[in-house]
Amino acid sequence: MADDALPRIRPWRDGGAILLLGPMERQLLGELLDRLDDRLGTGDPTTVRLFPPAHQFDPDAEAEYRALVGEDLLEGRRESLAVVRDTLDAPTLDAAQMSSWLGVVNDLRLVLGTELDVTPETPDDPPDEGDPAYRLWVEYLYLTWIEGQLVDVASAALPDLGTA
Repeated sequence: MADDALPRIRPWRDGGAILLLGPMERQLLGELLDRLDDRLGTGDPTTVRLFPPAHQFDPDAEAEYRALVGEDLLEGRRESLAVVRDTLDAPTLDAAQMSSWLGVVNDLRLVLGTELDVTPETPDDPPDEGDPAYRLWVEYLYLTWIEGQLVDVASAALPDLGTA
Protein backbone atom coordinates (compact mmCIF):
# COMPACT_ATOMS: atom_id res chain seq x y z
CA MET A 1 0.00 0.00 0.00
CA ALA A 2 1.16 3.49 -0.65
CA ASP A 3 2.56 5.39 2.31
CA ASP A 4 0.52 8.41 1.29
CA ALA A 5 -2.80 6.54 1.43
CA LEU A 6 -5.21 7.93 4.00
CA PRO A 7 -5.34 5.89 7.20
CA ARG A 8 -8.40 3.71 7.54
CA ILE A 9 -8.07 3.22 11.29
CA ARG A 10 -7.69 6.11 13.71
CA PRO A 11 -7.54 6.40 17.50
CA TRP A 12 -10.76 6.82 19.39
CA ARG A 13 -11.58 7.17 23.07
CA ASP A 14 -10.36 4.75 25.75
CA GLY A 15 -8.07 2.75 23.46
CA GLY A 16 -10.68 2.16 20.78
CA ALA A 17 -10.58 2.97 17.10
CA ILE A 18 -12.56 4.67 14.38
CA LEU A 19 -12.89 2.45 11.30
CA LEU A 20 -12.85 4.38 8.04
CA LEU A 21 -12.97 1.29 5.86
CA GLY A 22 -14.83 1.41 2.57
CA PRO A 23 -17.40 -1.18 1.52
CA MET A 24 -14.93 -3.06 -0.70
CA GLU A 25 -12.38 -3.22 2.12
CA ARG A 26 -14.99 -4.58 4.52
CA GLN A 27 -16.08 -7.12 1.92
CA LEU A 28 -12.49 -8.24 1.37
CA LEU A 29 -11.91 -8.57 5.10
CA GLY A 30 -15.10 -10.63 5.37
CA GLU A 31 -13.87 -12.97 2.64
CA LEU A 32 -10.50 -13.32 4.37
CA LEU A 33 -12.25 -14.08 7.67
CA ASP A 34 -14.26 -16.82 5.95
CA ARG A 35 -11.12 -18.34 4.46
CA LEU A 36 -9.37 -18.36 7.82
CA ASP A 37 -12.41 -19.75 9.60
CA ASP A 38 -12.63 -22.57 7.04
CA ARG A 39 -9.00 -23.53 7.73
CA LEU A 40 -8.95 -23.37 11.52
CA GLY A 41 -8.92 -26.76 13.20
CA THR A 42 -8.52 -28.67 9.93
CA GLY A 43 -4.79 -29.28 10.09
CA ASP A 44 -4.30 -27.00 7.08
CA PRO A 45 -0.53 -26.41 6.83
CA THR A 46 -1.02 -22.66 6.36
CA THR A 47 -2.30 -22.40 9.96
CA VAL A 48 0.75 -24.02 11.59
CA ARG A 49 2.24 -20.64 12.52
CA LEU A 50 -0.92 -19.78 14.45
CA PHE A 51 -0.22 -22.64 16.85
CA PRO A 52 3.57 -22.88 17.19
CA PRO A 53 4.94 -25.77 19.24
CA ALA A 54 5.50 -25.14 22.93
CA HIS A 55 7.91 -28.07 23.17
CA GLN A 56 9.55 -28.25 19.78
CA PHE A 57 12.14 -30.89 20.68
CA ASP A 58 10.00 -33.02 23.01
CA PRO A 59 7.16 -34.73 21.13
CA ASP A 60 5.65 -36.23 24.29
CA ALA A 61 5.54 -32.89 26.09
CA GLU A 62 4.14 -31.26 22.95
CA ALA A 63 1.38 -33.89 22.69
CA GLU A 64 0.51 -33.37 26.35
CA TYR A 65 0.47 -29.59 25.88
CA ARG A 66 -1.82 -29.88 22.83
CA ALA A 67 -4.14 -32.19 24.73
CA LEU A 68 -4.36 -29.69 27.58
CA VAL A 69 -4.70 -26.38 25.73
CA GLY A 70 -5.15 -27.09 22.02
CA GLU A 71 -8.92 -26.69 22.02
CA ASP A 72 -8.71 -23.55 24.16
CA LEU A 73 -6.24 -21.97 21.72
CA LEU A 74 -8.49 -22.81 18.79
CA GLU A 75 -11.59 -21.54 20.59
CA GLY A 76 -9.82 -18.27 21.44
CA ARG A 77 -9.05 -17.71 17.79
CA ARG A 78 -12.63 -18.51 16.81
CA GLU A 79 -13.94 -16.07 19.43
CA SER A 80 -11.69 -13.32 18.09
CA LEU A 81 -12.87 -14.09 14.55
CA ALA A 82 -16.46 -13.76 15.75
CA VAL A 83 -15.72 -10.35 17.31
CA VAL A 84 -14.18 -9.08 14.08
CA ARG A 85 -17.02 -10.50 12.01
CA ASP A 86 -19.59 -8.89 14.36
CA THR A 87 -17.85 -5.50 14.16
CA LEU A 88 -16.88 -5.59 10.49
CA ASP A 89 -19.48 -2.95 9.61
CA ALA A 90 -19.10 -0.94 12.82
CA PRO A 91 -17.94 2.68 12.65
CA THR A 92 -15.96 2.34 15.89
CA LEU A 93 -14.31 -0.31 18.06
CA ASP A 94 -13.77 -0.37 21.80
CA ALA A 95 -10.40 -1.43 23.24
CA ALA A 96 -11.34 -5.12 23.55
CA GLN A 97 -12.62 -5.23 19.98
CA MET A 98 -9.42 -3.48 18.84
CA SER A 99 -7.42 -6.25 20.49
CA SER A 100 -9.41 -8.89 18.60
CA TRP A 101 -8.94 -7.03 15.33
CA LEU A 102 -5.20 -6.80 15.86
CA GLY A 103 -4.93 -10.51 16.64
CA VAL A 104 -7.09 -11.60 13.72
CA VAL A 105 -5.39 -9.35 11.16
CA ASN A 106 -2.05 -10.72 12.36
CA ASP A 107 -3.39 -14.28 12.01
CA LEU A 108 -4.61 -13.53 8.49
CA ARG A 109 -1.16 -12.18 7.57
CA LEU A 110 0.56 -15.24 9.04
CA VAL A 111 -1.65 -17.61 7.06
CA LEU A 112 -1.22 -15.68 3.81
CA GLY A 113 2.51 -15.31 4.45
CA THR A 114 2.79 -19.06 4.94
CA GLU A 115 0.76 -19.71 1.81
CA LEU A 116 3.03 -17.35 -0.14
CA ASP A 117 6.19 -18.70 1.55
CA VAL A 118 7.21 -15.22 2.69
CA THR A 119 10.69 -15.02 4.21
CA PRO A 120 12.85 -12.06 5.26
CA GLU A 121 14.47 -12.28 1.81
CA THR A 122 11.17 -12.09 -0.06
CA PRO A 123 10.82 -8.86 -2.08
CA ASP A 124 8.10 -6.44 -0.94
CA ASP A 125 6.66 -6.08 -4.43
CA PRO A 126 3.90 -8.38 -5.62
CA PRO A 127 4.46 -10.51 -8.71
CA ASP A 128 3.05 -9.51 -12.08
CA GLU A 129 -0.73 -9.33 -12.34
CA GLY A 130 -0.79 -12.47 -14.47
CA ASP A 131 0.83 -14.53 -11.70
CA PRO A 132 -1.65 -16.78 -9.85
CA ALA A 133 -0.23 -15.50 -6.54
CA TYR A 134 -0.85 -11.84 -7.42
CA ARG A 135 -4.19 -11.54 -5.57
CA LEU A 136 -2.78 -13.21 -2.45
CA TRP A 137 0.14 -10.78 -2.50
CA VAL A 138 -2.15 -7.77 -2.77
CA GLU A 139 -4.22 -9.13 0.13
CA TYR A 140 -1.05 -9.74 2.15
CA LEU A 141 0.23 -6.20 1.52
CA TYR A 142 -3.18 -4.72 2.36
CA LEU A 143 -3.28 -6.65 5.64
CA THR A 144 0.25 -5.47 6.42
CA TRP A 145 -0.89 -1.88 5.92
CA ILE A 146 -4.00 -2.37 8.06
CA GLU A 147 -2.04 -4.14 10.79
CA GLY A 148 0.39 -1.23 10.93
CA GLN A 149 -2.50 1.15 11.52
CA LEU A 150 -3.94 -1.09 14.23
CA VAL A 151 -0.55 -1.20 15.95
CA ASP A 152 -0.25 2.59 15.71
CA VAL A 153 -3.69 3.07 17.24
CA ALA A 154 -3.05 0.53 20.00
CA SER A 155 0.32 2.13 20.73
CA ALA A 156 -1.26 5.57 21.01
CA ALA A 157 -3.46 4.24 23.82
CA LEU A 158 -0.49 3.08 25.92
CA PRO A 159 0.42 5.22 28.90
CA ASP A 160 3.40 7.53 28.45
CA LEU A 161 6.04 6.23 30.82
CA GLY A 162 8.42 9.07 30.01
CA THR A 163 12.12 8.59 29.57
CA ALA A 164 14.49 7.21 32.13
